[in-house]
Amino acid sequence: MRRYPGLSPFSAEQKDLFFGRDTDIKELSKLIFVERKVLLYSKSGYGKTSLLNAGVIPELQKNNDFEFIKVRFRAYSEGNDTPNENFLQILNQHRDFSETSQSILDDFNTKYGTNYWLMLKRNQLIGNNHKTYVFIFDQFEELFTYPQKQVTEFKQKLAEIILTNQHPTFFHEIEDKLFEKNINENEIEKLYQPLNVKAVFSIRSDRLSELNNLADEIPDIQKIFYVLQPLTTTQAKEAIENPAKKTNIPSCPEFDIFPFTYEPAAIDKIIKALTIKGKDNIETTQLQIVCQRIEEDIISRNLEGFKKPQGLKITTKDIPDFKDIFLHFYNDALAKVTNEATATVAKFIEDQLIIDGRRISLDEIICRKYVNEATLKTLVETRLLRAKHNSVEGFSYELSHDTLVPPIKEIADKRRAREENERLKAKQRGQIRIIALSVLVAIVSIGAAIIGFCQYNIAQKTLRELKGLNFEKFCKEAEAQKEKSNYIEAYKSYENAKPFAVDTQSVNNKMDSCKLLMAQKELFLGLLKKGEISLKEKHFETALDFYTQSYQLQISFQLVKEKLIELKQQLNTEMSNNKQLQESFGYDQNYSNGYKNKADNCQRLIELIDNLLNKK
Repeated sequence: MRRYPGLSPFSAEQKDLFFGRDTDIKELSKLIFVERKVLLYSKSGYGKTSLLNAGVIPELQKNNDFEFIKVRFRAYSEGNDTPNENFLQILNQHRDFSETSQSILDDFNTKYGTNYWLMLKRNQLIGNNHKTYVFIFDQFEELFTYPQKQVTEFKQKLAEIILTNQHPTFFHEIEDKLFEKNINENEIEKLYQPLNVKAVFSIRSDRLSELNNLADEIPDIQKIFYVLQPLTTTQAKEAIENPAKKTNIPSCPEFDIFPFTYEPAAIDKIIKALTIKGKDNIETTQLQIVCQRIEEDIISRNLEGFKKPQGLKITTKDIPDFKDIFLHFYNDALAKVTNEATATVAKFIEDQLIIDGRRISLDEIICRKYVNEATLKTLVETRLLRAKHNSVEGFSYELSHDTLVPPIKEIADKRRAREENERLKAKQRGQIRIIALSVLVAIVSIGAAIIGFCQYNIAQKTLRELKGLNFEKFCKEAEAQKEKSNYIEAYKSYENAKPFAVDTQSVNNKMDSCKLLMAQKELFLGLLKKGEISLKEKHFETALDFYTQSYQLQISFQLVKEKLIELKQQLNTEMSNNKQLQESFGYDQNYSNGYKNKADNCQRLIELIDNLLNKK
C-alpha cells in the first residue's frame, strides 16, 4: 500500500495517514456536534472529501451514538436515478432501515413509505432513538445538474427531516388515525420528538450561489458554515513528513516500503515548487500528486534503503523533476479517456485551454466543438480540468492548476514544431512533383505548356478571388458578431474563414482574441448579476461599484447604461424619501441629520452615475 493517495481522496481507513488538518478536524467536528445543519465549502482541490472521510467522521465516531450515512448524487446524465431515488436507495441499504420490526406507523407504509420523515420516524420508534444519523452530502453541487422538477422533489422531502420540529404535510392525517388506536405514552412521546438527524453539505465555493435554489424550503442552509482554506506551509510539511514516518497501521494493508524521512531541503524544494517562493498556500490535491509520484519513483528505482527497517532519508536528488511529475499526471489523465482519440483530446487541451502561456476558461459550447461531453466529464474526474458554473447558466472548463501550464505548453510547442516540419516536407514534395510534371509537359509541347500556363494563371486568379470573397464574407460576419458581443458566434465565423485565409496565423490570433473576450464577457455578466442582487438589497454603493467594474471591461455599454439608469431611478426615489423624512423629523436634530446624510449620499452616487454615463 502507498502512503499518499494522490488524486483519490483519503478514505476512513487512511485516517492515520491524514495530516495537516488537525485544527479543521477539531473546529468542524464541534460545529457538527452542536448544529443540526452545517455547510462545508472551499475551492476544488482543497480536500473537503478527505477532511470528512479521514478526519471528521473518525473523530465524531468516538461518540458511539453518531451513525454516518454518505450521500453522493453524481452529475446528471440521461437514465440516472433521480436524487430522491438515490437517497431512498442509500437509506434502504443501511442496516438500521432494513430491519422488519413492527411500529405504529406500519399502516401508513403503502401510502407514505417512500417519505424520508416516515422512514426515519419509524426507525426511531422501533428503538433507534438513541442514535443520531449524520447525512454527509459530499460534492453537493452535483444535485443542481439534475432537472428542476427532480431537485424540487428532493428538497421538499429533505426539508421535512432536517428542519427542527418540522412535520410533513400528511402528519395530521397520521396523528388523527393513531389517536383512534390505543397507543401508549412512550410511543406518543417518541412520535413528537424531533428526528435524530443532522446534515453536512459539502460544496465547491464557486457553486455556492446554487444553494439559493433550496432557500424556499431550507432558508437557513447557509447560516452555519465552515470554510476550508488551502494548506499553509506548516500544514503542508506535516502532510509530507508524517505519513512517511508511519509504520504499518491496523486499518490499512501492509505498506509497500519501510518508513522513511525527508531532508529539510527536500521538503523546501516541494513547498517552493507548489507556491511562489514558498509564500502561497497549497492545494491538497497538488501536494498529494507530487508526494505520490515521489514515492512511486523511489520505489521503482529499488533504492537499497527501502529494503531495510530503518528506511531511507529523501534528499533533493531523490525528488523527480517537477515538470516530469505533472507530465506523468497529464498523460495518466489522457489515458483515462476511452471514447475519443488521445491525440484529439491532447490537441484540445494544448491549443484551446492555453493561450500565450496562460490557462484560460472556455465555455462548454466551444469545448464541445473539439471533444464530447463524456470526455469533459472524465477530464474533470481526473482533476486535470476544473468545471466552473458560469454566469450564463452553463459551465466553463479550465486546467485545474497553473503548475500544469509549463509542462503541457512544452509538449504543445514540440508537437507544433513537428507538425510544421511535416507540413514543410509535404510542401517540398508537392513542389518537386509540380516541377517534374512541368518539365514533362514542356518536353511534350512548349506551345501547349504556354497555353496551359496561361489557363493555370487564370484558374489560380479565379480561385484566389473566390477564396478572398469567402474569407471577407466570414470575417465580416465575425466582426458583426463581435460588435454584438456574441463572441462564441464570432469565433465560429473566424473558424469558417480560416480555410480561405492567406495568413492563417492572423485568423488564429483573432480566434484567441474571441476566447479571451468570452472569459471577459463571463466576468462582465457576473458583475452585472452581483450589481442586480446588491440593488435589490438596497446596497446602492456596492451595486454602483459592480456596475463601474463591468463598465471598465467595455463589453456592452448599453447593458451597463440600462443598469445605471435603473440604479439612478432608485437613488432619486431614496433621496426624495430621505429628504421628506428629514423635514418630518425637524424637531429632532439627530434624526434629521441622519436622513440628510443619507440624502446627500444618494446625491453623491447619482453624480458618480452621471459621470459614467457622460463618458460614452
